Amino acid sequence: VNQSHLRLDQYLVQQLPDYSRSKIQNFIKQGQVTINGETGKPSQILKGNETVECNFEHDTVDESIIPEQMSLDISYEDDHLVVINKPSGLVVHPGSGNHTGTLLN
Repeated sequence: VNQSHLRLDQYLVQQLPDYSRSKIQNFIKQGQVTINGETGKPSQILKGNETVECNFEHDTVDESIIPEQMSLDISYEDDHLVVINKPSGLVVHPGSGNHTGTLLN
């Protein structure tokens, strides 16, 4: 770690932009992140000379997201991209108060 005075979870959010802060906090709480070989806490302040190790797979699947049947207006689709005409009011991903019925589901 080259930065000091940052919380562990904030540092990892900067280093791992593919993950949400809540996902990173869960990894830390599950013991999948260590600081100098010791289990850390999300709120732990870094001093700037630590070794932070992450022991989780990049393609970890969030099993809390349950697939649901949904009719989608697909404007374009190929092997790499899908363009969806998302109706207003459709929440994109689960969050506080919106655990189901989202585009991600």
